[in-house]
Amino acid sequence: MSKYLLSRQIFTLLALLYLFTGSPAFARQQLHGHVPQEANVSSYLGAMDTTTTLNLAIGLPLQNQDDLQQFLKDVYYQHSPLYHHFLTPEQFAQQYGPADSDYQAVVDFAKAHNLTVTRTYENHLLVDVQGSVSDIQKTFHVNLNRYQRADGSEFHAPDQDPSIDLDVVVTHVSGLENYHVPKPAFSATKLDELTTKSQNSSSAHPNSGSGPSGLYLGGDFRSAYFPSCSSISSLEGAGQTVALVEFDGYTPSDITAYKNDTGYSESPLLTNTLLDGVSGAPSTANGEVALDIEMIFAMAPQAQINVIEGLLGTDVLSEIATSPANHLANQISCSWTFSDGSSASDNTTRGLIQEFAAQGQSYFQASGDNGSYVGSNTVPGPIDLTSEMTVVGGTQLNTGPGATYTSETTWNDSFGESGGGICNSSTPVPIPTYQDTSTFITGSNDASAANRNIPDVSMAAVSIESIATNISSHGVKTTGVIFATYGTSCATPLWAGFTILINEQAQSEVKGPMGLLNPYLYNLASNATTYANDFNDIKDSSNNNASGSGLYPAVAGYDLATGLGSPKCALLTDLIAPLSTNTITPTPTITNTPTITPTPTNTPTITNTPTPPTTNTSYAYPQPAHGGQVYIVYNSPVAQQVRINIYSLSGQEVDSVMDNPQASNQNRILISLQGFVPSVYYYIINGLSTGVLAKGKFLVVP
Repeated sequence: MSKYLLSRQIFTLLALLYLFTGSPAFARQQLHGHVPQEANVSSYLGAMDTTTTLNLAIGLPLQNQDDLQQFLKDVYYQHSPLYHHFLTPEQFAQQYGPADSDYQAVVDFAKAHNLTVTRTYENHLLVDVQGSVSDIQKTFHVNLNRYQRADGSEFHAPDQDPSIDLDVVVTHVSGLENYHVPKPAFSATKLDELTTKSQNSSSAHPNSGSGPSGLYLGGDFRSAYFPSCSSISSLEGAGQTVALVEFDGYTPSDITAYKNDTGYSESPLLTNTLLDGVSGAPSTANGEVALDIEMIFAMAPQAQINVIEGLLGTDVLSEIATSPANHLANQISCSWTFSDGSSASDNTTRGLIQEFAAQGQSYFQASGDNGSYVGSNTVPGPIDLTSEMTVVGGTQLNTGPGATYTSETTWNDSFGESGGGICNSSTPVPIPTYQDTSTFITGSNDASAANRNIPDVSMAAVSIESIATNISSHGVKTTGVIFATYGTSCATPLWAGFTILINEQAQSEVKGPMGLLNPYLYNLASNATTYANDFNDIKDSSNNNASGSGLYPAVAGYDLATGLGSPKCALLTDLIAPLSTNTITPTPTITNTPTITPTPTNTPTITNTPTPPTTNTSYAYPQPAHGGQVYIVYNSPVAQQVRINIYSLSGQEVDSVMDNPQASNQNRILISLQGFVPSVYYYIINGLSTGVLAKGKFLVVP
């Protein structure tokens, strides 16, 4: 019987089964982690109005996740042939995104259930949909109810975890509940209230900034951390783009007012992207958005600032990961803690943050403002999901005249405490390799040798000027209000702004972007000399515990109060320069020689016999090759058209492709393995003007 006739019979049987049962033949897929625990103890207010419209995001899992983890190790390991060969969004989708057919099946499923598909993404990790509560309840087999929070506000949640009649794996559906709303990591008081509130605080406050009442403003941060720094003085972020993760709008005139206060001649370069039907109008958390923009502008006034606002964290992150694909933001700053469900189920957010690392995008996340993560004060999302991010804590910066650096201490006062601790909650994050246990886990810092330790670094978080719109309890809006601001929301965009300068310099040396900073930061800190040159080590025994018990003290070296510390001028040049010989050296798994080398029964008869190269002028990955494709990487001395001929062991040419490489750069071309049987293959790369450029081989496995 032909495969065609067999498939027709199977289709007919499925159709008959659906006709008689009224349901698809495949089993119902059960999802988890969509009912917040708080719904079980909150006051029930009744069922949701079935005509209410909700925005949802249906998440799909990454594919080839073991390969992705290996790629992330190799792309940040200096001696790997993949070092800094970051993927484009298209390449990431091809290698690790769900299959086109699976993605289309989810789109078709949504449409068949009266849900409107509002957005699809190149990485295939999300399908955004919109629909009535009535249709959503039928689609996901739940009832959506209304509940009351302890503060009197209302939230909705399903009465049980959703299930879905689809044979394509779905990891999560964001938007079914809104108990877990994004929370900004800052607090602020109006300038006219600052004196009174400061008098009620037992902590000393700096008084050397150039803003009113000594608040830190504009160039004060560069003056404090990078005094007389020739390698930074000429850098202002030109040609660099930063993306801000936001869940509220802002007032443009507030940003203009801040610019005028700084005395900078430049005006902020701003673009706004609105998702999930948001309007961009400022609401009660607009101070967070304004602060993020202003801190980036203070550190890198010529950078392009992309403000991405939405309702769902997965939507905002997907937008940053995929659009615009030809000009990704090399820096991403998130001053909100957020979760689109329980961390155990939110694989979509986890995958998106890993995508940033694979694409060479530096993601900075505020550590939070609630002090040590112990007891009921658990590590918030998305920090509790993965370690491919730089978590930023906060310090109180103390300066002399002209904002010259004198000292720092852990931020811990009546306005809040810098977040820090161990990611060992119900879904622990394993300790990453860059937190080398022999160097960074000591008896004095109480860090974990098993789980991720946070924060990674810190920066100023106290007495910082921001200008935002004040919204009174009666809804009256007043623009241009000067606030004294506190929080890791200040430190996080400052670190992103500093990385803008790093990438600006790296780009001028044809070395950027840096991508995930942590492997480089911890590598430099593992050497006593470079650590002293590159970081301000906060080691005054201050702590971030609200009770003041001294838990997680700031000690010499890495600690759970301030991480590695704050940056010095030399960090920029040391990050860009080749890593020191103190690099932790895992064994690369990708080499020019396949791990399995079948012995050919016949000697290939090929002109210019393709033997493996003696130098690393060309290589193929992944090795062994599987998944339908392989990348060949090579150098070309001039910009020229090249032909890549691929031969089987018997000497037969099985493929020939053309490429147009850039001169003197490592070039990469994707080769489809369709029709390739498992075996070893040889290739020759010929430049049409220079002749043979490279030879190599790769292994294809089932």
